[in-house]
Amino acid sequence: VDIEKCEFLGICHDFIEVVVGDIPTYMGIPKEYKYKKEDFGIQYTKTLLKYFNLILGAKIRAAWEEYEAGVMPEAR
Repeated sequence: VDIEKCEFLGICHDFIEVVVGDIPTYMGIPKEYKYKKEDFGIQYTKTLLKYFNLILGAKIRAAWEEYEAGVMPEAR
């Protein structure tokens, strides 16, 4: 397991929750709504970053998608 990758995935995931709020699983919110809300947070973040570091915005999006998919060991 790549520790730095784990840290980056966690930071990206938490950062998006800072932007749009955390939606705990026990609340029973549909996954589609949660995804849509977090996707908005990513788009907002990418918009802010486009003036400073366009590549970082893309990396944050990719990390969030990897975290959500939970396929790689670092995302679990």
